[in-house]
Amino acid sequence: VAQLQHSGVTVLNQSVLLRRINDDVETLRTLCEGLYQRGVVPYYLHHPDWTPGTFRFRVAVAAGQRLMRQLAGHLSGPALPRYVLDAPGGGGKLCLLSDVECLETQNGDGLCGALYRLRLPQTRREAEGEALYACLSL
Repeated sequence: VAQLQHSGVTVLNQSVLLRRINDDVETLRTLCEGLYQRGVVPYYLHHPDWTPGTFRFRVAVAAGQRLMRQLAGHLSGPALPRYVLDAPGGGGKLCLLSDVECLETQNGDGLCGALYRLRLPQTRREAEGEALYACLSL
């Protein structure tokens, strides 16, 4: 990292929010502060993709949003990563603090899920007036 920085390269970090790994304020604060102090920009904190075999690591979107609001009270602006999701269908990265709207939460049969409307700025879908809905948490 030091060699890249010495060569004039800006180094950015992208982390994934993982349940029971880094889903608490203190762990993320320590990570982001440590990166920032070393000249690495904590650029993205990704919400996990909906990938089979990784569901035990998933964090609910609402929990991630709460965590980011708490984290904002502990970090300076440049050290605070953007909480994002790669939108389904190639819609690009969405900020989970501003580009999603929770429509409903359903409970039943031991399962809990939430339906979110994703706002896809400057995309063909938006121009055509289509809405994209996704179940993002279990």
